Amino acid sequence: MPFYPELERKNQIDPKDAAGRPLIHLVESEEAGWGTGYLWPRPGGGAPGHKDLYMRRVRLEKQTLGVGSGLFVE
Repeated sequence: MPFYPELERKNQIDPKDAAGRPLIHLVESEEAGWGTGYLWPRPGGGAPGHKDLYMRRVRLEKQTLGVGSGLFVE
């Protein structure tokens, strides 16, 4: 079961963190690497937590995609 079923099958082209800041800069700034310092809702509710993200830019023909994985940092 996904942590955020409400995000399933929805366009995530312009996601924002819990503070309203766009996350697209993490994809645009580097080919691959760790990005830090964004807030994201915790699974199951509660206050948003600080997350670090590993992001890799992937080019498919004329498209540029971001593929990543994040973790909460306490």
